Amino acid sequence: MPNADRRLRRADAEHLSDDDLFWDLMAPAWDDASHGTVGQRLLAVTTYLVRDVANGGFHQALWNREADVWDEAVAALGTLGATEHANAARDASRLLLGDHPPRVLDERRERLDRIGRSWVAQHVGPLDERMHDETRLWPHYRAYIAAHPDEFFRD
Repeated sequence: MPNADRRLRRADAEHLSDDDLFWDLMAPAWDDASHGTVGQRLLAVTTYLVRDVANGGFHQALWNREADVWDEAVAALGTLGATEHANAARDASRLLLGDHPPRVLDERRERLDRIGRSWVAQHVGPLDERMHDETRLWPHYRAYIAAHPDEFFRD
């Protein structure tokens, strides 16, 4: 139900752990970022990116994402004030895809396929490390939620 109000009631969020709270707040936009509020999408796309990098590095994250989806996630990090994460993502993209990355996914993948694993580990690995541990985003989530409560709560 894309038009259903999937924001939480504040009372339902009061006793949740941070992990459960952030999940419940982003869940409406998790499977399809076009659903949910702007704030729900911000949390979902940034968490998904951090988890993808933790799983296989920026190389994998760039392999998995269309250019528009990548751009949305990096912009969302900036909107949240997660400057270190956003800079790491931009730097990794520049190292792996150049200053003018292909917009077409197959072209991006061809470019990524030409890069050796040892080079990726040496040059991009340190950037991967800067992205690990999604809990480092939580202070940014808290600040955004406090500034935009109507994007997450219906009361």
